[in-house]
Amino acid sequence: MYQEEQDKQGTLIFAKLHKNMNKKIKETINFPKFKPKSINFTYRDEDGKIVKKNVYKMNVFTDVAIISLLERMAGQSKGAITFLALGDDDTAATTSDTALVNEVYRHAVSNATVVADVLTISTFIPSTEGNDTYLEMALYGDDATAAADSGTMFTRLIINETKTYGQSLTIDYEITVPA
Repeated sequence: MYQEEQDKQGTLIFAKLHKNMNKKIKETINFPKFKPKSINFTYRDEDGKIVKKNVYKMNVFTDVAIISLLERMAGQSKGAITFLALGDDDTAATTSDTALVNEVYRHAVSNATVVADVLTISTFIPSTEGNDTYLEMALYGDDATAAADSGTMFTRLIINETKTYGQSLTIDYEITVPA
């Protein structure tokens, strides 16, 4: 019993030290503030004609994403965004989020490019998949797989989107680092 209590206290102390260390690292190196340039939802009919386009600007970059990027700079194989996930909960996004509140759909990123200071991450969802109403979106990476809630959540965004059968959807997520 005594040993279990010591282990529990040691784990809590380690977690607090880790959180404080991560905060100090970000403050010390003046880590840049990433921001979305735009998040574009483009719906097309079966003939490829654009039927609807919505644009978002508000977004949250998570604390764990910053740590992942720092680990990438240290030579670890982390920091790559590989999946887009959609959920149906509109709880406000915070930097401490680590997963969508209720993930209901996930798709591999189709393409990622960097031009000048803008990273564009594109995900194409065919007309036969992902037909639902979505209230939250996230980008996942590191050890993310097709399984819900897997990997490191880099961003979280509150949205209001409905995708229907017969419409394909392309989500272009543009991220920039302001000067």
